[in-house]
Amino acid sequence: MRLIEASVILSLCALCSCAHYKLPVSHLETPEARGVGKAGRIEVAGVLMGTDLNEQPTREGGVPQTQAALVPSLGYAMPVSNQVDVGVRIQPMAPLSLRLKYQFAGTSEAEGKLGFAAAAVVSPGILLGKNGSTATRLLSFDTAFPLGYRIRERHLFFLAPFFTYASLSGTTETGATASIFQYGSGLGHQYTLDALYLRTELTLAKGAMGDSTIGDFYFGALFGFLLE
Repeated sequence: MRLIEASVILSLCALCSCAHYKLPVSHLETPEARGVGKAGRIEVAGVLMGTDLNEQPTREGGVPQTQAALVPSLGYAMPVSNQVDVGVRIQPMAPLSLRLKYQFAGTSEAEGKLGFAAAAVVSPGILLGKNGSTATRLLSFDTAFPLGYRIRERHLFFLAPFFTYASLSGTTETGATASIFQYGSGLGHQYTLDALYLRTELTLAKGAMGDSTIGDFYFGALFGFLLE
């Protein structure tokens, strides 16, 4: 039910006009699926960092470089099997993304066993809006491969290499169409206390948007609840 509600919100938000466009770099995605018999996870509040697609690039050694931006988020994910989660993440002024996680190594979060885990996460996203009378569209496709190790019941450390491609059209700031790609890896930690969890992540990303480069360290954090 919550996934359906979130999908409805996603659809409504995607129709809103937007003055700014951002592409998240922070992923904050662990390698563990939630596990069957559990209701899922709610991301109550997140602050991700990403690439600002509107602001004029700064000059780094004579090379134009995109600026970083904060991206608030909330989301929900539910298990469909012991290895698979599906969910949505709502991000104002950024692609509203569907998420599919497949855990191919280790045990699920619900089992809580110590040891190694690995997963693949695919996240297509879309944001529709208007720039005056012109329709705008931001499409993204992201893949990540989080790998992690649960060293204690409450502590999970993970490394998440990723690649993101996006296309932005209809804005005067970037021309008729702009292509963006970014890649890198995030180093993160999840702390769990009963039903509450907190994730933090430091990410190094590279890439390009037209003639401008993408390259910096980004920090993200979110907290939420594990549903039984």
